[in-house]
Amino acid sequence: MKDVNMKKNWYQLLSLLLLGAVLLASCSGSALSAGQSWPNVAADPESGVVYLTAGSILYAVDAESGSLVWTAPEKPNARVSFYAPALVVEDQVIVGDFKSSIHSYNASDGGENWVFEGARDKFIGGATFGNDLLFAPSADYSVYALDLNGDLAFKMKTEQVNWSTPVLDETHVYVTSMDHFLYAFDINTGELEWKTDLLGAVSGSPALLDGVLYVGTLNREVLAVSTGDGEIIWTASVNDYVWSTPEVWDGMLFIGDAAGTVYALDSENGDQVWSASTGSPITARLTTLGDLLVAVTRDRDVIAFNPVDGSKEWTRSISDATGSLHSNPVVVGDLIIIPLTQGSDQLMAAYDANGNAVWNFLPEK
Repeated sequence: MKDVNMKKNWYQLLSLLLLGAVLLASCSGSALSAGQSWPNVAADPESGVVYLTAGSILYAVDAESGSLVWTAPEKPNARVSFYAPALVVEDQVIVGDFKSSIHSYNASDGGENWVFEGARDKFIGGATFGNDLLFAPSADYSVYALDLNGDLAFKMKTEQVNWSTPVLDETHVYVTSMDHFLYAFDINTGELEWKTDLLGAVSGSPALLDGVLYVGTLNREVLAVSTGDGEIIWTASVNDYVWSTPEVWDGMLFIGDAAGTVYALDSENGDQVWSASTGSPITARLTTLGDLLVAVTRDRDVIAFNPVDGSKEWTRSISDATGSLHSNPVVVGDLIIIPLTQGSDQLMAAYDANGNAVWNFLPEK
């Protein structure tokens, strides 16, 4: 028990130090080195390609085999690193960097299309696309709306840095911020419609379903918020910080916290249906793979749960790696693909629904 508590206290301290470092960097304009980057992965199910952002390189990797397709940019710049996940729109792969630019690459070969340089600080959260516009959150307290040529349409202002990918419906752009607020902006003009104080900083995106936004906060809470007026419908307490986006499935809400607990909540009222311990902090989003709920932990465990009752179906440890699992996995077909922190002896690992390791990816140096 003492060892578990020490690990928990250490992780909380690390989380606060990381938060402080990024906020200080946001204020000072300094950047963490590329070697500290946490890789992120995004998927294009239609092409069967996953896009890994790691340090100063964007990798396109075949999802079935784990083989490298191409890398970008043509000449990597050590002063620029990628923390944000990529976004695939039509024939473009779009990603913001840790300096202040957004890059568009050709999805077929990685050639550069355009660069947007109108922001004043780094991009940590990924962009999203809707209403013919890209919406990219920046640490300069803004969310930039760009067209697919990289031209600025308008920008939306928050009161602190923005780490999370915006969420869209037909009429609004919903933005969670480290300033504790959830914002609703008009999707056509960027005008603020409403904002709600969630009483805690938010690093993850909301989940949107049937007019309700579900949000986890660093105030150890999960909240349901109406898209109509920003009214808080219910609030549920958890044991520790929530870093990621909730996963919604079959009327239930699944979330992991920094204490390593997985929760299943009733999406209607926030009541806890079940909880289970993983034994290690969770910062990545929980993911459904077929009829399983999959959690990845900081200590490189991949755990599959029965989403109905929380029983563990299988556990796998990525024991031959040296990194940690902090970033969100993606599902492509029948595989879950998991990014590992840079500096590991692999940058991605793929598992099937039975927990079998299918491939791992580490580019040649």
